[in-house]
Amino acid sequence: MVAELLGSKLPRRLLRLGIEDRYGESGAPREVLEFFGLTGRQLAGRLEEFTRTSRAVALA
Repeated sequence: MVAELLGSKLPRRLLRLGIEDRYGESGAPREVLEFFGLTGRQLAGRLEEFTRTSRAVALA
């Protein structure tokens, strides 16, 4: 809700991290995090890619 409001008033690139709109999964906590792409390594990779592409857009 906050992201939508800010996006309409102060547009910026935004990386949303979390679980997509879907049913959950069950299993060991580590396996569930990995399944949804929420381990530290997976999140870091997404942030690095977002930062890299954000800089490219800003420099263009």
